[in-house]
This record gives sequence, structure tokens and C-alpha cells, in this order.
Amino acid sequence: MQNKGPVKKSYRSSPDRSPKARTRQEHEETGPQKKLPIREREDQDFDLRAQKREECRIYGINACLKLFEQRRVLLVKVYLSERIAPKFGAVMKFCAEQRLVYRFVSDEELEKITGSNHHEGVC
Repeated sequence: MQNKGPVKKSYRSSPDRSPKARTRQEHEETGPQKKLPIREREDQDFDLRAQKREECRIYGINACLKLFEQRRVLLVKVYLSERIAPKFGAVMKFCAEQRLVYRFVSDEELEKITGSNHHEGVC
């Protein structure tokens, strides 16, 4: 017995109907997809609101250093006061290598960012 090769499959819903005989609903389902504007495509892939809900702010010297030691890949941004910068040299170096944002801010700005006055100069 001879092997006739792979069997070709038809992707039409019913082989006896021509493409012109399809209903409007079938045509819309199988028709070409509309291209979305760039902003809408980005919104589908990346949701900023969802990211903000999932993020949390860690502040305080010991908490931030421990986070950096154990889970540095979770870092998104670092806010420091200039008086605390020498203790966070390794963190700033890591941020520069990974192209993450780190900023020097005043204590008043840190209070606004953290929502607390117990930030110890870092968030």
C-alpha cells in the first residue's frame, strides 16, 4: 500500500458553501483584524493602573537595604536624601547599571512620596 502523504484540511466551516455565501456574522468573525492606534495597543499590553496597584513603597534604611539584598530585581525607583546617599552607594550603582531611576529629593518631598515622616531619608 502506498502512502499518499499528509491530508490537507479545509478551514472553511462547511465545504459546500462558497466564501460569498457566508453570513455577515461569519464574515466579521473571520475578517481581517482592525489595527488599533499605538496608544490602545500599548494599553492592552501594559496597564499603568494595575502596576501602581501592585507596587508598594518601602521606606526606612534597614527595610530598603534588606529589599536590595534579597529582591533587587523588584526595584522600580529609588528616592534618597543627600545625607543618606553614602550608605546606598551599591544601590545607586545597581540602578545606574540597570537604567533605573534614582533621585535625590528633600525630606519634605519624601514625606509626600511615602505619606509618613518616618522615612529615614530613603524610599
